[in-house]
Amino acid sequence: MSGAADRHPLLHLQAVDSSADALAVDRVTLPQRAALIECEAERVRIAEAARAAEERGADLGAAERKLAGEVAEAVRSGREAEDTLYSGSVTSVAELKGLQAKLNSIRAQQAELEERQLGLMESHEEIDAEIASLASQAGACAARQAELARTLAADEEAIDARLLEVAKERDGAAERVSAAVRETYERLRKSTRLGGVVVAQLNGNACGRCRIPAPVMHVTRVRQSLTDDVVRCENCSQILLA
Repeated sequence: MSGAADRHPLLHLQAVDSSADALAVDRVTLPQRAALIECEAERVRIAEAARAAEERGADLGAAERKLAGEVAEAVRSGREAEDTLYSGSVTSVAELKGLQAKLNSIRAQQAELEERQLGLMESHEEIDAEIASLASQAGACAARQAELARTLAADEEAIDARLLEVAKERDGAAERVSAAVRETYERLRKSTRLGGVVVAQLNGNACGRCRIPAPVMHVTRVRQSLTDDVVRCENCSQILLA
């Protein structure tokens, strides 16, 4: 780093640390993380919808089996009535009329049952199509999750590599700062209030961070550039540099 950082090793150290902080934030806020959360929520929604559809399908299947039994019973009863009607064993006109009426009633009941059976089959087909669609959506969601995880890992690896480079640069930058100044700097860096930025250059006689004028005595000390002298802004606590 050139310019001010060359004149002030502490500024260089601050710049390196700020770069590391930014990289750490970038790593945490990689867009794939939010996308993966959304994708997982979508996967759960699809799974729940599929379970609900399967349950409806199971209920319909049970209803279909019950109705199939009723249809079979109606068919059997109709055949029995028809066989009796045309067997010749019944000669009474009244009985024959009664058998015919019974047969007609059974056939009407059978037709109504078969109509209901057809409706259930159509509903089941719709549910099967819904389940197939949900399975396709689940597959697409899983593929998207896998791709997001892959690109997330790649981006994390790239940032981690950059962080290693910055860490090496920091070692060199820290060596150029006196132990006393570095101790104060490191302590201030831990302050959540300061947000990791603890070094400011004077802008005229004012702090470059908060723009509040510093006492003349402080300005003089800063401009003397004593190696182990730490002068801090009385307003924002920044370490002041000329």
